[in-house]
Amino acid sequence: MILPVEQLRGKFPAHAAHPDLVFFDNAAGTQICRAALDAMRDHLVLRNAIPGSPCRLSQDTETMLAEARRRVAGFVHAAGPEEIALGPNATALFARLAELVGMDLGRPRIVLSEIDHLANLDPWLSLRATGAEILWWKARPDGTLDTADLLPLLDERVCLVACTAASNATGARVDIGAVAAAARAVGAATVFDCVHLAPHDVIDVTRTGADHVICSGHKIFGPHAAFIWNRAERLDRLVRLAGGDPDLPWRVFERGTPAFENMAGMAAALAYVEDLAEGGSSAMARIRAQEAVLSDAMIRALEGAGATIHGPPRTPGDGGLPTFGFSLPGLTPEDGAGRLARAGLTLRSGNMHSHRLMRVLGLDPQEGLLRASLCHLNTPDEVERFSLALREILA
Repeated sequence: MILPVEQLRGKFPAHAAHPDLVFFDNAAGTQICRAALDAMRDHLVLRNAIPGSPCRLSQDTETMLAEARRRVAGFVHAAGPEEIALGPNATALFARLAELVGMDLGRPRIVLSEIDHLANLDPWLSLRATGAEILWWKARPDGTLDTADLLPLLDERVCLVACTAASNATGARVDIGAVAAAARAVGAATVFDCVHLAPHDVIDVTRTGADHVICSGHKIFGPHAAFIWNRAERLDRLVRLAGGDPDLPWRVFERGTPAFENMAGMAAALAYVEDLAEGGSSAMARIRAQEAVLSDAMIRALEGAGATIHGPPRTPGDGGLPTFGFSLPGLTPEDGAGRLARAGLTLRSGNMHSHRLMRVLGLDPQEGLLRASLCHLNTPDEVERFSLALREILA
């Protein structure tokens, strides 16, 4: 293994509290690292104050928020922290972004993908009430998106393309750099749901040419919080539309009083990820290398048990994310998840809030599939335990 997993698990109280469990439901939410818990406690105990006052505790909270924005900016390779806004969850940030975009529908068309989570679909679909026309970027039969299928949809009437960077149901990747380039060629903006990609690979907003990127803290080893990156010129336009303060552009997204402790915890969780870098290898390079070992083992386990893996073909060394949507012969997804839970394996069943993708894959959206979603804290031994459980269940 590339990373010292047992040592790292010592930084996660849940692993000590539940040594008998195998956490294979990371796509729904990773366990929280101790550094994030400590940061949350420190905020509540040492500076539980609202920004905007000259008192020291209030100023300390403002300093903490500035550090959280700086930490997020570094995580996504943004030009600066002023491009970052913090929020309670990704769904709320998608909704607010759609609300702002809806104020200026000079171009009536919005392109959505068939593989996306409802969080990046429903807010845009709601703009039909204000005159938006929705175009669907169709998925291939294996649940993947090909940019060649996007191009015929793009013209000067399209204002925005919204899609995921990776499916939370199958782990299928999307070439968001190619999507951004195609959209930019016709003057359209892009919104990328990077919630599922964030704990597994680098997000470089400058390199991809994106306009908006949204991630969720509780998928990156932190508490329930989220952030949105906005390209500076796009953010300036949204601020003008909403009548916001150009000196504090992020406030156009940060409405109401947030759970400041969660912002502190999210920043600490991102610092935990950064600290995984070593010897010239970036944190994400080491994570990818570790997860490649796990993915190869999962492919062998699922194929050896006779499971059907949904999504693009998976082969050892394919570089795919360690997320697997699958079905077991003779069992409903719910039954399969229940039996695996009794064996101490935490998986998830259902449509993963990706109803359209289920139909593309030929699955009943009411039943969906089984999902095993791993992260760098899992081990080959746990995959072997999963393999043995599958064989026992199917026997």
